[in-house]
Amino acid sequence: MKWFRIILFYVVAVITSNIIRFDLWQAFIDFNDPLELAILKNSLAAIGPILGAFLIYYLVGFKREHTLFGTSKKYSMLMLLLPIIGFTIVGFPNDVVSPHYYGFWLAISLLFYAIFEEYGWRGYLQEELSNYPKWVGVVVIGFMWYAWHLSFLKTTALQPNLIFLGVCLLGSWGLGEIVRETKSIASVACFHLAGNVLFQSSTIREAMTMQERALVIVVPIILWIVILQFWKREARKG
Repeated sequence: MKWFRIILFYVVAVITSNIIRFDLWQAFIDFNDPLELAILKNSLAAIGPILGAFLIYYLVGFKREHTLFGTSKKYSMLMLLLPIIGFTIVGFPNDVVSPHYYGFWLAISLLFYAIFEEYGWRGYLQEELSNYPKWVGVVVIGFMWYAWHLSFLKTTALQPNLIFLGVCLLGSWGLGEIVRETKSIASVACFHLAGNVLFQSSTIREAMTMQERALVIVVPIILWIVILQFWKREARKG
């Protein structure tokens, strides 16, 4: 029954996300007004994992330990706020509106994207695999996370696919450790966002310099690590 749930989750995650990612829905492609929603719609490319997760929650009444804010709404909200502040201050180059206004909405879209994914990988799947040895969960989630992107259909060269697989496996371990401590989807979504901005998003990589990307992400990463230390300290005090 467990693996049937996992397969159902994964089929929903792959199909619904990649309909959008591979531009198979024309009405979605044509939707570009108002600007704010046009920016936010990009986050729907990650809608599959959260849809799959909530389908399982609905069908079987899956008991959740990992929630959006976990053990601390205060620290989760603070972590989510930092990239919004960073992108709003630095701005995002465009020909339509103020770069700071665009940066604000872009940050929210990136957060939605990361949260949608993390509800599936760390929110549902990590908990579903929690009865297995930790390394099994890391490997299974890492491979499923990599395959979900279907990146091998766009880039067939072996080296970039192996590198991306390695990143997914490393991320599966690192983000998994954070969510074990915080029980918070928001906390891991922030670090997920950082990886997307620095390495994955071609749109951001082309429009923003490395220095700008570092400013909007590296500073928050440092502050996130500090926040996590306070979070752990409070949790130990109980």
